[in-house]
Amino acid sequence: MFEEPIQPVNLQDASLGSGAGAEEIDFSGLQLELDEIQRRQRERYEAEFSIGKNWPVEDQHEETNVSQTKGRLVATSYRVRRYIRWVFRGNLERILTTDFMEKIRENVTTSFYCRYNYALQLSNIEDGSEMVYYKQSKGSSWINTFAKAEEWIDKREVNRLADRQPTETTKWEPKEERFAFVELKVILDRQPLLGTGPLPDWLRNLAHGRSMVALDTYKDNLCLWRCIAVHQGSRPDRSTKAAQELAKGFYKLKKKPTE
Repeated sequence: MFEEPIQPVNLQDASLGSGAGAEEIDFSGLQLELDEIQRRQRERYEAEFSIGKNWPVEDQHEETNVSQTKGRLVATSYRVRRYIRWVFRGNLERILTTDFMEKIRENVTTSFYCRYNYALQLSNIEDGSEMVYYKQSKGSSWINTFAKAEEWIDKREVNRLADRQPTETTKWEPKEERFAFVELKVILDRQPLLGTGPLPDWLRNLAHGRSMVALDTYKDNLCLWRCIAVHQGSRPDRSTKAAQELAKGFYKLKKKPTE
């Protein structure tokens, strides 16, 4: 929450006491200090609410009207400290899961939450007037793998392409270019994603001595079993066989898993 803005104050004519004998005091220095405080506050407000200043990203583009895309898929990206937002326009009559996942894999390295919405372009069958109808879906649960994100997004995309309402029960029907835009917002968390390679430096640097061990150099899905094997006494660099045996026993497999 922001503080209430400081109201302009003029102290030039201020004085102590009342009457002809009151001692006048020069408040010019205090007035200059107050003006400086107000100036800084205005700059802070402008920085918070200005899109251009608040979303400085390398791949940020100007807003593109859907009628100017000429059938091409155009992506607009916005990034701030806690989230990334992608807006797709043009050529939206297909599933965009692959396009969204490409953006996520390029830009996201930690766990996250997803928010997904889109807008239908509708035309009135009686007078030809147009409107944009916004559709929002419930946000995702906590996501810590790309596979979960892809599954969640794909379900929303399938439902979007099947959405042709409102049509029969109202005077509005979708235009030829049915969708105005499709938007995905990724809210970033701090925990690293699973299966995406080495841990970030800030987390890896915590592994000093034998009280903490980093097991992030293996390209398999045995991380849980490897941690248990190391906890039971296996050497970190020779823990794969013990991890496979643990997984085999837990899942009652006939042979050791390779991944």
